[in-house]
Amino acid sequence: MITIHTLSGTWADKWTGYPADVARYLTEWEPVWAELQGEPERYRWNPVNYAASFGPVPPGSPQSPSYRQSVQMGVTQTVHDIKTIPGDFVLVSYSQGSEVAGRVCQELI
Repeated sequence: MITIHTLSGTWADKWTGYPADVARYLTEWEPVWAELQGEPERYRWNPVNYAASFGPVPPGSPQSPSYRQSVQMGVTQTVHDIKTIPGDFVLVSYSQGSEVAGRVCQELI
């Protein structure tokens, strides 16, 4: 089983944006494809839970973590998820999530 870890961009929640669209497409059609082929499902989706914030922007969010803090939260959470979810994995990211993904790759090396 391959886990798709998605990392959203700044201000996007973990369920929306390009990474979520890719994972949603693969995981929603996977059961149909697997049944037609008589094979087990190959993918599962793990939307990484991190702030994806940019500090106290937009107005009304004065307690939001800074960009740097948000990226570090994403790295910490993603590495944790990779270590605790067995099997192979891929990272799908956009914007701030891509910085997180790059730093996760450095961390895993």
